[in-house]
Amino acid sequence: MTDKVEIAIKTHVGMVRSENQDHFGVCLPSGPEEEKRKGALVVVADGMGGHSGGQIASHTAADAMVSTFKASKLQAMQDLLEESILAGNEAVKKKQESNPQLREMGTTCVNTLIRGDSLMVAHLGDSRCYMFRGHENAQVTRDHTYLNELIDIGLLTPEQAEGHPDKNIITRCVGMSQRLEIDYNHRTIERGDIFAMCSDGLSNLVKLDEVGEIVRKNEPEKACEILIDLANKRGGDDNITVAVIRINEIPEEDPELAKLDAARRAQANADRTPIIKREDLDPALLDDSEADTAEGSPRPRTSHMAIQKVLDSGFGNATTARVPRAGGDGLLGAANRAWFWLIGAEVLVLLLLQFWIGRY
Repeated sequence: MTDKVEIAIKTHVGMVRSENQDHFGVCLPSGPEEEKRKGALVVVADGMGGHSGGQIASHTAADAMVSTFKASKLQAMQDLLEESILAGNEAVKKKQESNPQLREMGTTCVNTLIRGDSLMVAHLGDSRCYMFRGHENAQVTRDHTYLNELIDIGLLTPEQAEGHPDKNIITRCVGMSQRLEIDYNHRTIERGDIFAMCSDGLSNLVKLDEVGEIVRKNEPEKACEILIDLANKRGGDDNITVAVIRINEIPEEDPELAKLDAARRAQANADRTPIIKREDLDPALLDDSEADTAEGSPRPRTSHMAIQKVLDSGFGNATTARVPRAGGDGLLGAANRAWFWLIGAEVLVLLLLQFWIGRY
């Protein structure tokens, strides 16, 4: 498969940190039959949680994800990704329970599975996947951060988020809880497509368009080296991990599995929960909290492990969040209305917290 799909991946400690808390994993098919029925998996994980904790979390999670994927008998791409991430989460939780000093550790993950003409990404946190096709550049994933949640519901603009002191607070990660809300993104791949996966050590310092220019002009392995060098020249204030995937030829896939995946994606898109935005809320609720946020008022530094998810959201038609499905006759059904109001209550709690933090 390496001739059809070129994969290169590199990691670097950066210019400031004393240890590399990033980790990665790759699982390639052992032959043509496994290529058709399973595909290739690439994992990038960025650990967090104090000295050594982040390194243990990222290594534990990534290694468990790769080994679980390799041994799995599941068929659907989403099931394979979910099983591997849940196994990584369970492995991290066990390490937390065995050592009280590691109870706050966790790790982001961005996992990419290529099978046939499909590429599916599953992720938690702010490690990213980019897609480059022709002259177009796109970010496939959406960062699971505190500020992105505020942007989604209209309490903050992207411009206000730039340089904000809470920029790197993570709202979802492996190791946070037993129940994970994983986002899935699907892309139909074409010959010549290039994908890049990275930790925030790269994305914080190198822009999307710059990544696109470099991966188009260089072979995957060389592109990884250039991107890491560029991030280090700009300060290298975090660990840096980069994977570049280039599609030279569409791999083969079992036709029945392709049908299964298409049906699963259609159902998942139908089950997505809508985002509640600022304009959907009572304006009276927004006066103080929105003013505080718009001014970019500094907030006390909070451990990312203490921040819980406040709102579930999708990313275009290709993204689904692992949220409970209420069922019923669409959004107007009684059960779905109850779910709608539940999310509204969560938003209200967020607004009250914003107001409280802004005052004190």
